Amino acid sequence: MAELTRLHPGPQDPAAASGADRQRLVLDQLPLAYIELSPSLFVTEWSHAAERIFEWTRAEALGRTISDLVVPADGRERIEKLLQGVLESETTPSGPAENVTRSGRRIVCDWANVRLRDSAGATLGVASLAQDVTWRAQAERALHESEIKLRALFENSRDAVGVSVAGLHSFVNPAYLRMFGYDRAEELVGRPILGLIAPEERGGIAQRARRRAAGEATDDHYETRGLRRDGTAFDMEVAVSTFEEHGQRQTLVFLRDVSERNRVVRALETSERRFRALIEKSHDSVTLLDARGRVTYHSPSYQKVTGRLPTDRTGGLFLDTVHPDDRARVAEAFGHILGAPGETVTMTVRTRVASGEWRWIDVVGSNHLADPAVGGIVVNFRDVTERVRAEEDRRKLEEQVRHVQKLESLGVLAGGIAHDFNNLLMAVMGHASLALAELPEHAGARDNVAEIEKAARRAAELTKQMLAYSGKGRFQLRTIDLGELLRDMASMLEVSISKKALLRLDVAAGLPPVEVDLSQVRQVVMNLVINASDALGERDGVIAVSVGATRCDRASLSETYLDEKLPEGTYVFLEVADTGCGMDAETKAKIFDPFFTTKFAGRGLGLASVLGIVRGHKGAVRVRSQKGQGSSFRILLPASAEPAQVLEAPGAVAGAGWRGSGTVLLADDEESVRSVGKLMLGKLGFAVELANDGRDALERFARAPERFAVVVLDLTMPQMDGGEALSEIHKLRPQAKVLLSSGYTEQELAERFAGRGFAAFLQKPYALEDLTRVLRAVLEETGG
Repeated sequence: MAELTRLHPGPQDPAAASGADRQRLVLDQLPLAYIELSPSLFVTEWSHAAERIFEWTRAEALGRTISDLVVPADGRERIEKLLQGVLESETTPSGPAENVTRSGRRIVCDWANVRLRDSAGATLGVASLAQDVTWRAQAERALHESEIKLRALFENSRDAVGVSVAGLHSFVNPAYLRMFGYDRAEELVGRPILGLIAPEERGGIAQRARRRAAGEATDDHYETRGLRRDGTAFDMEVAVSTFEEHGQRQTLVFLRDVSERNRVVRALETSERRFRALIEKSHDSVTLLDARGRVTYHSPSYQKVTGRLPTDRTGGLFLDTVHPDDRARVAEAFGHILGAPGETVTMTVRTRVASGEWRWIDVVGSNHLADPAVGGIVVNFRDVTERVRAEEDRRKLEEQVRHVQKLESLGVLAGGIAHDFNNLLMAVMGHASLALAELPEHAGARDNVAEIEKAARRAAELTKQMLAYSGKGRFQLRTIDLGELLRDMASMLEVSISKKALLRLDVAAGLPPVEVDLSQVRQVVMNLVINASDALGERDGVIAVSVGATRCDRASLSETYLDEKLPEGTYVFLEVADTGCGMDAETKAKIFDPFFTTKFAGRGLGLASVLGIVRGHKGAVRVRSQKGQGSSFRILLPASAEPAQVLEAPGAVAGAGWRGSGTVLLADDEESVRSVGKLMLGKLGFAVELANDGRDALERFARAPERFAVVVLDLTMPQMDGGEALSEIHKLRPQAKVLLSSGYTEQELAERFAGRGFAAFLQKPYALEDLTRVLRAVLEETGG
C-alpha cells in the first residue's frame, strides 16, 4: 500500500517539551489535512487538520463524498474525474485547487493525491494531503508582477541596500528600488530617505537619526513601516550602521520586507489563541499518556471535568484514577491501542474527581506515539454522569412499568380466579360445615371432614394472597402500633425459624401508629422472617427484626422497589435482616417475581405477596443484599394521625346452637352456591327461596315483599347484579334486611355501597358458623 511520509518533522523531541510547548508543536507541526477516500469517493478517514481547514468534524465527514464536503459546485465534475484517474492509473496528480469550507468560505489548497493499494495490488481508495495556501496564492499573484526584479535580487542580494548622506539617498540597489516600487536609481538619489517612511513613523526615525549623529547609543536594528511609491505601507526590518568616507559621515541601511512574515506570525498567534480558547473552553478534557500509561499532559478543561488542576496527577498512572471495577477494561483497551497505532477506542468508565465522588466519563483514546508532533496516546474524555444516571432512571422506570403492567394483568386474572374459586370453595366449606354439624363428636369421619374445611379455608387465604400480590387486595384496616403487633407475634416467630437461628427484636419507643390489615401484615412479617431463616440454612446466624420511625424524602423513597412516587413524610419501618448467604444482582432482580424461588421446591407467592400487600397499604420495600453478606428487607408504611387501637385476641365463634325462623331469599348465579346455601339455611331453621340472578330475585321479592325475613344477594350476577337489586328491593320495602355476599371484603363493600342500607356483609367462601353469626346479628339487632 502506498505510504505518505511526514512533510514537516518537529524541531525538537516532543517528549521533552512542556505541556504548553507540546500544544504549540501540535499546532505548528500538523498543517496538512489527511483524507482517505473509498473507491466510490466516500470519505473513510478525516484528520484533525482536515477538521480545522474545512470546518467539518470527523463524525460529519465520514460516509460523505469529498465533493459534498470541500469542492465548489462548479468544480465537482472535474475533481471527480481527476480522482477517478488516480484510481485507474499510477499517476499522483497534485497542485492547487479552489475549495470551499463548511461555512461557505472560499479557500485555495495545495493537493497531493495517491492511489492506496493492499499487498496484493488491489485498489483500496485514494489518500490525499491538503494544505491551505490561500495566503500564498494571493502573494503569488502580487509577486508575479515583479518576477524579473526578484531574479535580480538573487543575483545580488536578498535585502534592499541603500546609503544616505545627511538624510538624502546617495545609493540604492535594485532590490531597494523594487521594495519601494521605483524603476531607476535616479528617481531616489538625492531625495530624503524619510520620504519612504510611513508618515506615522517619521518622527521616531528622525529622532533616532539625531541621536545617532550626536553619538548617542541607539537601537540600530528595529522594525518600522515603509511607504511605497504607490502610497501603500508595509512592514520592514531595518539594520543601520554608519561610516565615514572622504570625511563625510554616511549611513548604510539594510532593509527587508517582513510584511508576509508578520502576517503569518499574526495569523499563527490568532490561530493559537483560537485553538487554545477552544481547548480551554471545551467541556472535553484532553490528556496525553506515555507508553507506560503515565500522564504527561492535561488540558485546562481537566479542571472542569475533575475539579483538579491540570498539573495534578502529572507523572502518575491514568489507571489509578479509574474505578476498580473498570480498571480491567481500561487496561485491556490500553494494551489494544498500544498495538494498533491510529485506531480509536471508545468506552464509558468511572473516575474519581476531587470531591471524592465517582463520575461517569466517555473516554476516546488513540495511539499517536509515533507522531513526533504528539508523541503520546491522546485521551479525550467528557463527564456523562447525568446521561448515565438518566439512562439508569429510564431503565429503572421501564422495569417498573413492566412490573406494574405484570401486576395489573395478574390482578385481572386473580380477580376472575377469585370469583370462580370462591364459589367452588363455598360448596366445599358449606358441605363440610354441614357434615360437621351432623356428625357426632366421636364419629370416625369427623376429623377428616374438619381437615377438608381447614384446607378450604387455606385455599381461601391463597385467593386473598393472589389479590394481594397484584396490589388489588382489599384490606380490613385498623390503626395499630406496629411494635405491639411484633411483640404479640414474638412467640409464634420463635417456633417458625430454624433452631440454629437467634431471633432479636428491637422496637423503638413512641412509634406513630399505622393503618393496616392485621392479618395481611402478620403474613408480611411471617414471610420475611421465614425467608431470613431459609437464608441461614443449616448455619448458625442472627435474624434481627426492628421497628422504628423515619423521615423519608424523595431521594430515599426513590431507592425503594418500584419507586411509585410516594409522598415525603414520616414512615414506620419494619426491617428484617439476616446474616445468611445474601444474594447476587441477578437473584435480587427476580425476588419479587411471582413463583420465583431459590428453594428446592416452590413455596407459593412468598415475597411477591409481600410486595403486593405493602403496595396495597401505600407503602414501599427497600432491599439491600450482597452475596455472602446477608440481606435486609425494610418495609415502609405511612404513619397515621389516628390513635392506635388495642389489639384483641380472636374470640370464640358465637351463635353455636342458634336457630332462626322465617323465609330467606337467596340469590346467586352459581348452582353449587345456591344448593349448599339452601342446606345451611335449612339447618338453621329457615325456609328458603332461591333465585338465579338479581332480576329473578327482584321479581320473587316483588310478589310478596313482607314474606322475606332476610334477602341474601351475591354481588356479581348476570342480568342484574347485587348492587342494582339492592336498590330496587329498598324501593319496594325500605326496611328490608339485605345481606350482600362477595369474595371482596366488607371494607370495600362499605366504600362502594355507603348509604345504600344493606344490613350486613357475608364474605365468600363462608361456613355454617359464619352464616349463623351474621344472620343472628342482623335478626337480633332488629328484633327479628
